[in-house]
Amino acid sequence: IGHYAPQFWPTQRGFDSYFGMLGCCFDKFKHTKNYITDTHSNMEKDYTAGTDADYYLTFGTYMWENEAKKVVHAHNVTDADAPLFLMVSFDAPHAQVIVPQDYLGTPDHDEGVLGAGYDMRLAFAANMRLVDNAIKGIVKQIDVRGMLDNTVIAVTSDNGAPNIDVSSDPNGGS
Repeated sequence: IGHYAPQFWPTQRGFDSYFGMLGCCFDKFKHTKNYITDTHSNMEKDYTAGTDADYYLTFGTYMWENEAKKVVHAHNVTDADAPLFLMVSFDAPHAQVIVPQDYLGTPDHDEGVLGAGYDMRLAFAANMRLVDNAIKGIVKQIDVRGMLDNTVIAVTSDNGAPNIDVSSDPNGGS
């Protein structure tokens, strides 16, 4: 994102607001790396436990969904000249592919991991299901606000399947 210099932070590059991490590969519940919190709200200060948006020990996917829904909820839908661009970059599944304990064994989890073979693939599939659920929650909030009919939604990923004992053939690979 440009974490090393403030002039490259999102709110200095066209975004009106920002909630997220400037780095990567953080603990999915504590939102820290090497005991350092790097989660920011509007770049003004680090997010810390005890603030209005206390997400300490909240699974990252839930945190991103909640913050995205807040942005949608706060958007002025009566101003036709104020479009909304919302970019949500989920950190799951991405490095440290773990699953919240309270999600394991639920019917949604079991359906989401159906056919996945080994532990890493099971965790990856569960994380994808959680991301799908979060996207559904955000889309529902867009619909509730009356914005869905005038919305373009693009979902992309920088990840494929876990690369342990996996081939991407016939879709590539060497």
